[in-house]
Amino acid sequence: MAQYSDRLSEGVKALLSKYPDSFRLDVYPTHRTAAAPQWVYDNTLKNATRAKTKDGGVWMEAAYGGIPFPIPQDGFEAMWNHKLAWVGTTTVTYYQNFVGLPDGKRVLAAQGINRVQFPYYDPSKSADSFTGVYKQLRVTQTNPPYKAGETFLLLDAVDRSRQAWQYLVGQRR
Repeated sequence: MAQYSDRLSEGVKALLSKYPDSFRLDVYPTHRTAAAPQWVYDNTLKNATRAKTKDGGVWMEAAYGGIPFPIPQDGFEAMWNHKLAWVGTTTVTYYQNFVGLPDGKRVLAAQGINRVQFPYYDPSKSADSFTGVYKQLRVTQTNPPYKAGETFLLLDAVDRSRQAWQYLVGQRR
C-alpha cells in the first residue's frame, strides 16, 4: 500500500488496513489498445457528413456502424459518441453482486448473465436498413434460487425512448 499511497483514496487505504487478509488491490501495468474492424472506420468517415442530432440533441439520425460525430460540435454529439462507441457486436458478462457486512463477510445478493447485442454495429446491415435500436440488453438472474430465471430486456434507440420488459418467475409473466 505504501508504494501506491499517493494514488489511493482514503477509503481504499482504510479497507486495506482494516482487512489485510481478505481485501486486496491488484495492480497491473498500464496499457491501452484500441482497434476496430476497417468497416467501422469507413462508416465513421461517412457519419462525419451525414449524422445529425434532432430535438435539441436528444435524438440522432442518419448515422450507422461507426462513431456518429468524429468531430463533435457540442455536448450532445459527444454524448452520442460515448453511447455508440465501438465495443464489438455482442458482449456477454457473468456477474455476481455481493453485500458487504460490517464484520467483513460477504453475502451473495444476485448472480446472472448480461447479454448485450449492438444492432447499430451489425456488419450485414447498412444505414438504410437500420431500425434505430442501437443496444439490446438481456439480463438473466441465476441466483439466488428465488430469483433464478427472472429476466429483463431493454432496448435503447437513437430516435425514441427506452423500451423495457421484465419476466418474473414467481408470477409466470
